Amino acid sequence: MADDAARDDVHHTAADEPEEKLLMSVEIITTVTAPAVAVPPGQPYDLTTLDVLKNELNITKSDQDQFLSRVLAQTSATINAFCNRVFQVEGLTDEFYIQQDPYPNQNPAGILQLQLSRWPLIPSIPTVTQQTGKTTTQTLTLGSDYKIDATKGWLIRLNNFTGFATCWEAIPTSVSYRAGFTQQIVNEAKTIPASGAYQVTVANASAFALDNGVLFADTLLPLVAVASNPGEGQYAVANSIYVFNVADAGRGVLISYLFAQIPFDIVDACLRLSTARFTARGRDPNLMERDQPAGGIGREKWWVGGAPGQISSLPPEIENICEQYRVPVVG
Repeated sequence: MADDAARDDVHHTAADEPEEKLLMSVEIITTVTAPAVAVPPGQPYDLTTLDVLKNELNITKSDQDQFLSRVLAQTSATINAFCNRVFQVEGLTDEFYIQQDPYPNQNPAGILQLQLSRWPLIPSIPTVTQQTGKTTTQTLTLGSDYKIDATKGWLIRLNNFTGFATCWEAIPTSVSYRAGFTQQIVNEAKTIPASGAYQVTVANASAFALDNGVLFADTLLPLVAVASNPGEGQYAVANSIYVFNVADAGRGVLISYLFAQIPFDIVDACLRLSTARFTARGRDPNLMERDQPAGGIGREKWWVGGAPGQISSLPPEIENICEQYRVPVVG
């Protein structure tokens, strides 16, 4: 009995509680600050272009363009919905609200990493701001306060005294960033005009995502990037156009940059689905077999439900392509 009484007097701490009670919930509010831009005549979230689809179908005339554009938008939407993601490059802001217990039993520890709503990240520095009070905020510095796993979309909090990974504090945190799938171009050769505006347009200007530097072609010395009004040996990028100084007119340059590029296997999946949609035009997709003997009674067989092996809105071979890009839905 004495042991029981002593046991009853023990005050439990957070460390004594089952682990699942320490898990903190996180609410995320995502705002698209720079939406994807359409490449005419397509839609912003098309996974390929009308020209590529027509080439796939070996179509050279334009009399079916309206139908093909609709097919492309529909199949792109189907794949995007299956994958639960946007593949195009967009600017976003994620606001994280990490659960905090009511006063006075507040636990200052938060979560191990912030999982951004989109990934992979464009390798530019995001803006990370924490609300430290009702009217006060602090802006964190990449490298000393946090690190990024761009492929996974993780932000890892650092202890700025030790440099070791630690938990994110249970306070509102805002992250502004750019994310989407890109391809890198290294040392695209261009020549600065000898007169005029001294501007250069790169080959993939319509899908331009990020500047990765410029070298002089003859010396391989780097030019210095500035926001505007470049001087000798400098350059600026405005609306995907590279601007140089008159002192560098006529010189060759090597430009490296990223441009938005949908993964090639996702493009392939979109073309396969669009081709199936095109070839099935005007045909009942549920009709499996039709038999009409001469002078006899016809017979028709129909699919009820999905096709064999199909467990989603996509055929199995297309689903297998898309599965690796699918973002899990957590209830």
